[in-house]
Amino acid sequence: LAMGALWVTVVVVWLSLDYVCAVLSQASARQARALRLERELLTRREELRRLNDSLRNAYTLLERTNHELAEARDEAEEARRLKNQFAATISHELRTPLNLILGFTEVMYATPESYGPAELPPELRGDIREVYRNTKHLLDLVDDVLDLSRIDQVRLALVPEETDLAHLIREATATVAGLFRDGPVRLRVDLPEGLPCLSLDRTRIRQVLINLLANAARFTDRGEVRVTARLDSDHGEVIVTVSDTGPGIALEERSRIFEPFHQATDSAFRGLGGTGLGLSICKTFIQLHGGRIWLESEPGQGSRFSFSLPMRPFLPPDRGEWRLVGAGDPFEESIVAWDAGGELAGVLARALPQLKVHVATSANDVCRAVGEWHPRAVAAFGDEEAVACMAGSVPYPGLPIIRCRVRDRHPLERFGNVKAVLTKPATGSALLGLLAEVGAADSVLVADDDEGMTRLLRRAFLQAQPGFQVLTAHDADQTLSLLREERPQALILDLAMPAGGGMRVLTAIDSEPDLQVPVIVLTAMDLHGEQGRLVADQITISSWAGMGEADVARYIEAAARAARPRYAGAGFEALLPGSAAEPPAPWAVPTSPHGS
Repeated sequence: LAMGALWVTVVVVWLSLDYVCAVLSQASARQARALRLERELLTRREELRRLNDSLRNAYTLLERTNHELAEARDEAEEARRLKNQFAATISHELRTPLNLILGFTEVMYATPESYGPAELPPELRGDIREVYRNTKHLLDLVDDVLDLSRIDQVRLALVPEETDLAHLIREATATVAGLFRDGPVRLRVDLPEGLPCLSLDRTRIRQVLINLLANAARFTDRGEVRVTARLDSDHGEVIVTVSDTGPGIALEERSRIFEPFHQATDSAFRGLGGTGLGLSICKTFIQLHGGRIWLESEPGQGSRFSFSLPMRPFLPPDRGEWRLVGAGDPFEESIVAWDAGGELAGVLARALPQLKVHVATSANDVCRAVGEWHPRAVAAFGDEEAVACMAGSVPYPGLPIIRCRVRDRHPLERFGNVKAVLTKPATGSALLGLLAEVGAADSVLVADDDEGMTRLLRRAFLQAQPGFQVLTAHDADQTLSLLREERPQALILDLAMPAGGGMRVLTAIDSEPDLQVPVIVLTAMDLHGEQGRLVADQITISSWAGMGEADVARYIEAAARAARPRYAGAGFEALLPGSAAEPPAPWAVPTSPHGS
């Protein structure tokens, strides 16, 4: 029994030791695994630390980049503002002296007898003719710069109309025919029969043709300049080509020939004039018509400038590309523009060629047009009370009414005495014609701070009518004094004058019954450009039948897509990372002064 018990004890102890060894082995393995995991965790923690440092550096770099981007955006906005200011200023600063040069040289060349009985030498008259011709060229360059500025700012609206392309080409060649008269270069026009009528802007395509022909005349010494056109039925377009027998253009110059201000650097082209704007403007006009322009040339073998025009009408979408549409639809989408003066409705008609704009000058016209055409909306530019009365009388309560509260239509519109506005340079004959229309047969007051301008107009008027009385003034005070004392029959007024300028004179004439005199504004400012366009400070969409959620969402989407935000100078710096200023709370964001 004792031995049996001993052996049982030995077996139990042996089995227990085996279990203990297994447990110890597992514990050792787990300890080793724990140590391995600890080492891996330390390694991962080090990697995380390095990654955190990298993220912190990247965030710092992102903050700095955001700040630099904000500064770059502000600089871009400032550059755009300066460009706009340049486009507006260059019209005045360059047109004023060019007007004097052009006017005096025209008098010296056309009517030299006004300076006395002595006859000018032929050489002097030839020099004056060159000064006159180059002054006109400078004026054309000023217009090119302004055109390029308006194109870049998407201010230039094309006015397409059905046009006989062959007739337009012959018109353009007749305009530049004087460049080829009595010269070694011939101008030939070779047009096939049956060229179709195209929907295009006649003025802009004529300008393209004149630019290409003028370039060909300037760079061609002998041979011919030829204008051809052909119909490409496969692609649905007409291709017009202006070829010359000039020196040609090198391969390295062709890729940049349509860039703004680029001129060929080859010695054959030096001293031939130009600023490199003409071809850039041509390219823009052709692309706006949905066409393309290209160059084929070899040095010594002449050049061929070709452009294509689609045979189908085109419409401008929102973002610069042009798409083709079908032929005219008598039931096309339209709007009714209610404008008593008709000027703003005309702006809409030019700026929205994809819509038919029906102009209405009274509430009755609006109701009649709505019943006849069923437009998508009514755009009203009248005062709010009149618009509200009109909206209540329209027999379709679900028709959206878009009210545009106009801040200022035109700086001179409110002055009833202003009979005409001329932009410098203006010829003496044009001014004399306007003076005859307003009834100024004996006397006129010329108010301009430039003494050369007053002297030029005095001489032009006296040359045309020797007994004409011409008074001159050089600031607002002197102008008002002469108006009260001399009582001239008309006033030719420059807006940019000392002592309050021409606006002060117009305000005084408008307010004083004794100063009622017809006024002809002669200025170098571009009053027919951006300053004369629609300026509204509030646009409201209303519908008497109410709008559903889908309608509200569509209107907001359309307005958001058309919106052009300006953040520069609006306190955006306070939102930059690291700025001392805190961003405003959502409920503290200021609203517009009109609550819109």
